[in-house]
Amino acid sequence: MRYAIIIITILAVLVISGCTSVTTSDGLTVSLQADPPIVFSNSALDLHIDVDNRNVKTLRNVVVELFDTGMLKSDGCMRVFPSLLPNEFQSLSCRLTTPPINESNIRTEVNSKASFETDLSANQVFEIMNEDEYQRRSATGDYQQKPSNYFYKDSNVMIEIDFSEAPPLVIRQDKKYFVYFTIKNIGNGFIGDIALGDFSAKTNEKNVNIIYCPAATTLSPNGKTFPRIACEIKATSDYIGLGGFRSSEILIGLTYKYEVRNTLGINILR
Repeated sequence: MRYAIIIITILAVLVISGCTSVTTSDGLTVSLQADPPIVFSNSALDLHIDVDNRNVKTLRNVVVELFDTGMLKSDGCMRVFPSLLPNEFQSLSCRLTTPPINESNIRTEVNSKASFETDLSANQVFEIMNEDEYQRRSATGDYQQKPSNYFYKDSNVMIEIDFSEAPPLVIRQDKKYFVYFTIKNIGNGFIGDIALGDFSAKTNEKNVNIIYCPAATTLSPNGKTFPRIACEIKATSDYIGLGGFRSSEILIGLTYKYEVRNTLGINILR
């Protein structure tokens, strides 16, 4: 009877101990597992941290580490992967020790994090025209406006693009047009500041740029959203050319740092 009680107790601990924890994400997945799953006081265990790149792109400078081990002791555990290819899986093990306890059962937590750097790029096409072309299309019923709002995203970040007016843009001497960019964190992790030079938006047809953004500064998120970036679109008749209209393309580039975390609960038995 005594052994049956012990077995029932051990099974109950296994159920509630949280010996395995997984963060589910379309991006970088981090999972934790304790070995052995039942830990006694004044003993050691191995904590396995698995990282799985479920992105369709390569992640750079991937740093995996423990940053809070609760009641457990560790000499430090960290590993740096210069890159993780799409669908690449890596693992590391950390040795932890438990303290002596007086209670029959104490629960503690260990916390890990994985940070990385990656890029999001997009090409947004829009049409511009001069006044004569606008009048011609309006007279023939061929002038049709396109949406003024677009977005591009990966598993972590989204870039919203808003034109001040719906394209095609009619270039007039007294008219100004703007395009606005809003960066949002749509993942389950934490995004770092957008540093100087991490974001760019320009046109580059025949080495000509008509997108003028403010001087680059460091942007910090307010919750999940960064401050909106306003850029002026400056086009001349020479840029449009003799045809009266032109399709232009904004080349958008963003480099960002991201971090995902995970927690594992561990029960310590006396």
